[in-house]
Amino acid sequence: MNKEQLEQLSDLEINQAVTATAYNLQGWGLSESGLCFYHCGLDGSDWVDFQIIDYCNNPSDMMPLVFEGKVTLSPIQPYTEEHDPSLWCASCEVDSGAIECWHKNPLRAAAIAYLLMKEGG
Repeated sequence: MNKEQLEQLSDLEINQAVTATAYNLQGWGLSESGLCFYHCGLDGSDWVDFQIIDYCNNPSDMMPLVFEGKVTLSPIQPYTEEHDPSLWCASCEVDSGAIECWHKNPLRAAAIAYLLMKEGG
């Protein structure tokens, strides 16, 4: 997904994407409630579930990924016409250049930057 598509997602959808990426859960099913991933094992005889982690609202969940990805979080300063002063910027470097995401919730901005970084920018 590109940045604009990620910005349109709900917090839950971003949390789902970050959980799947951080724990390599691609190929796992998503429960009807959207609150956990599940896998039935190779032959269908097992059941494993993995709860969705609240990266957008819990610093203790998101900050390890911020450190891992060297994502910088900073408030927007000074005020400019193009940036609301209540926004936070999450930024990181990738091979294709810099990634910058702005949001009033710094953890949500960091989660989007993390996903973009993992996709290669």
